[in-house]
Amino acid sequence: VGAAPGGGERFTASRPHMTAVLEVLGEDARFFFDGVASPASVAAPAARTLGVRTAVRTHHLDLGDEDVGARLRAVEVALVLDGQAVVVTPPQPELLLALAEWMRGLRARRIHVLRLSEIVL
Repeated sequence: VGAAPGGGERFTASRPHMTAVLEVLGEDARFFFDGVASPASVAAPAARTLGVRTAVRTHHLDLGDEDVGARLRAVEVALVLDGQAVVVTPPQPELLLALAEWMRGLRARRIHVLRLSEIVL
C-alpha cells in the first residue's frame, strides 16, 4: 500500500511538506508514488534520503498525443532497455482500449506487467 499526491504540483516541490508526508509513510512501511506533476518535484530524492520506497512515473499517455501507438512502443523500448516503465494515463475509454490491446501483445512477447507495489525500490 502506498500514496500518491492528487494535484500536488506545488506540494511535491516543497521539501518540508514532502518530508512530513514521507516520514509518516516510512513509519508504516508504505511507499510513495511520484506522478511528476512538476519537474520541480523533490519527492523521489526526499524519499530516498528518508529510506522510503518510491516509484516515479516514466511515461504519461494522453489523448492529445498524436500517435498513442508510437507512445506505447516507446514504453516497450524502455521496458526492454531499462527493465521497467511506470505509465500514467487518464481513464479515457480510447486510451484504455489501446492500452488493453498493447498489454495483450506484451504477454505474447513475454513482457510482464506488475503492480506498482511490486517494483517500488
